[in-house]
Amino acid sequence: MAVERNIVPEWRDGLKDSRYPFTDSSSLIGTNGIEIDKDLFLDAIIYLIGYNAPVYIRTISAEARLVTISISDGTNSADITGTLDPFNNGDTISLSDQYGRPAGLLVCDPERIARFQTWPLGDYSFGDNAEFVASVIVPMPENHVSGFILPDGSVVTGDVWFVGENGIVVRDDSGTVRFDMVGDPLFKRALCSNPSAQTPLFVTPNFIRTINGIPPDEHGNFFIMVNNELAGDSILRIYPDVVNEVLKIEFVGQRLESIL
Repeated sequence: MAVERNIVPEWRDGLKDSRYPFTDSSSLIGTNGIEIDKDLFLDAIIYLIGYNAPVYIRTISAEARLVTISISDGTNSADITGTLDPFNNGDTISLSDQYGRPAGLLVCDPERIARFQTWPLGDYSFGDNAEFVASVIVPMPENHVSGFILPDGSVVTGDVWFVGENGIVVRDDSGTVRFDMVGDPLFKRALCSNPSAQTPLFVTPNFIRTINGIPPDEHGNFFIMVNNELAGDSILRIYPDVVNEVLKIEFVGQRLESIL
C-alpha cells in the first residue's frame, strides 16, 4: 500500500526565492546600483506610530562596523531606524522611532547580514524601490500615550510606574489613571528635616500612650477634668498653654476646710 506523504517546507526555506517581506514589484535597487539581496531579510514586523501606508526602506548608511537602516511611510513624515554590526550581529534588528520607542523588528540570517561588509562606505537611497508588504505592518494610531517627555528633554517609553508621594495618591479609576492631591499631613516634617543641621529643625513629638496604665478611649482621647468627687478642695486648675503648646496643671487657691 502506497503512502502519500506531504512535506511542508520550513518558513524560511519556503520564502527564500521570493522578495518577501518586500512586495514583488520592489526592485530593491538603490543609488549607485547597490542592491538589497532578496533573501537578505527573512521576515519583518513594523508598527510605525501614526503612519500612512505604504512603508519603505528609504536609506541604508554603511559605515565602519555600523549599518543604519531608515524606514519611513509614504509621506516621509515618520521615520524609524535600526542599526547593526555586520561583523557581529544576531538574527534580528530592532527598530525604534525618533523618540526611542520600539517600532518593530527585521528578521535576518547572521551569515546573510554579513554581506553588508562588501558594501562601499556611504549613504544609499532606495526611494520607493523597497516597499514592505502590508501583512508585516501593524497599524498604530496616535490615540494613546506611548511615552513621556521629562523636563530635561529625555523620553521615557516602555513600562512606566507612577508612584505618589508628598500627598499625591495614584489609583486606577475604571481603567483611567487618577491623581488625587490630598496633601501631606507631615509637610512640616518634610520641609524642616535637615540631617546636617546641628539643631534639628523639627523634633518628632512624643505622644502620651497611657496615664497610670490607662490607655485612651476608642477615639484616642484622654479626658482630664476637675471635680470634687474624691477631694474636698477646689485648688486644681487645668488649662492649655497656647504659646508653649502644652497642658498646664496647677494647684491654686486654698482648701475647703480652711474656708469652712
